[in-house]
Amino acid sequence: REIFLKCKVLEIVDKNDHLSLLSILLLYERSLKEESFFYPYIGILLEQELSSPIFWNGDDLDLLKPFYIYNKTKDIINQRREQYHLLKSNLFDVNRSVFDDEIFTLDNWLWSTYIITSRVFKVDIHSGLVPLADMLNHVE
Repeated sequence: REIFLKCKVLEIVDKNDHLSLLSILLLYERSLKEESFFYPYIGILLEQELSSPIFWNGDDLDLLKPFYIYNKTKDIINQRREQYHLLKSNLFDVNRSVFDDEIFTLDNWLWSTYIITSRVFKVDIHSGLVPLADMLNHVE
């Protein structure tokens, strides 16, 4: 989108970092609400239960301490927090008219990166969300 050019996103985020780029774009589209072509699809995504341990509270997450997944989950949470704070200071805060503080939060960043990592389709070098295919893949 042209907004990426205006805010110089590609000067801050590596063009090969598809996770970050798609996560930013997903949150941006979410911030547009009804003005976004993707609003109905994003609404469905927002209704989905988030079952990943990255969303568990501390006590529930501690139940995984004896297992490898505990350290892996903590690493993912820490990596995504770091990534968010870097983007917040270098992109979101600098372009507040584009990146709404109510949408571009740490919790929403975790949601967005989870959605992208769990639902993205890759074809050759291209990555993206494909709503129809996603709905077939994630029927609840």
